[in-house]
Amino acid sequence: PLGWTLGADRDWSRLVLVARRQSWFRDPEVYRYFDRLADDGFFDEFDRVVVCGAGSCGYAAAAFSVAAPGATLILTAPQATLTPALAGWDRRFSGSRRLDFTSRYGYAPDMTEAAARTFVIHDPATPEDAMHAALFGVAGAEVIRARHHGARLAENLEASGALAQIVAA
Repeated sequence: PLGWTLGADRDWSRLVLVARRQSWFRDPEVYRYFDRLADDGFFDEFDRVVVCGAGSCGYAAAAFSVAAPGATLILTAPQATLTPALAGWDRRFSGSRRLDFTSRYGYAPDMTEAAARTFVIHDPATPEDAMHAALFGVAGAEVIRARHHGARLAENLEASGALAQIVAA
């Protein structure tokens, strides 16, 4: 998975979630896990918390970041929601529209309010990604345009070493 080795050479602690299917992590078990981390003060044990994710994992990183107040978020082409009333224009994930994006940890831009800073990196030439990024921008995120990467933006950032540099910064 993207970020699996991120920071391994820097002695950073890492928490990586892996899904067996494209679920956007909209599962009660995941909610309970993050509830427990928040209740136990897990993230308080760290001097600095950086939460990263791309695409649907960027959605999840933003949505669950509320469990780590004060974190810095680095989101690459994240979806804000797939709720048809808010994102009916995004037809890419039709099979996931049945998922509930309105309940707990639901609308990702709202969940970023406790973050110290939020950075949303996207390719503006991908209209759906640009529209999702705009929804995050309303919530106060810094929106960064990275042209000419398209759907490979996250992979390109990781392969070039730029993602590790961004996280370190």
